[in-house]
Amino acid sequence: MNYLYPIETALLSLFDRIDDGEVIIEDAADTIEALEIEYETAVGGAATRIKELLADAEAIKAEIETLMARKAAKIEQAERYRLLILASLRRLDKAKVETPRNCVTIRRNPPKVVIENEAVFIDWAKHLAPDLLTRSETYKPNRDAIRDAIEHGEAVPDVHIEQGESLRIK
Repeated sequence: MNYLYPIETALLSLFDRIDDGEVIIEDAADTIEALEIEYETAVGGAATRIKELLADAEAIKAEIETLMARKAAKIEQAERYRLLILASLRRLDKAKVETPRNCVTIRRNPPKVVIENEAVFIDWAKHLAPDLLTRSETYKPNRDAIRDAIEHGEAVPDVHIEQGESLRIK
């Protein structure tokens, strides 16, 4: 992998011997020229390998992008199938279907807070129920506090609790 090191070592050793007076520069000129040509060839080969590796990296990046797009498409396709089955089970009023390979059930999701008009709610909560807001740079509804308030009988405008369903496949 490191073809430069032996050539570099040979050149440096020869230069040291010239500096020490062991070798006359004129006598070593042909050796120096040959080593420098070999060194330049090795550097050129290493530079070419760098370009090849970077091209491989770009090809891998492009393949990753292609695979990510395929992955997203497969996830979307699976979600469409999930919604199709869920709708079918609801129409037939079935909660569970078992096959030798799968068990498909409709499960109730935890209730979630649905804010119909966030701006109206924030304006209302700023004045009448600031504890239902979370303050950062801007006001945001605190959905946990809102859920607790509604569950305790408080009237909160433009908000309701929704119980969704999802399909579970084992």
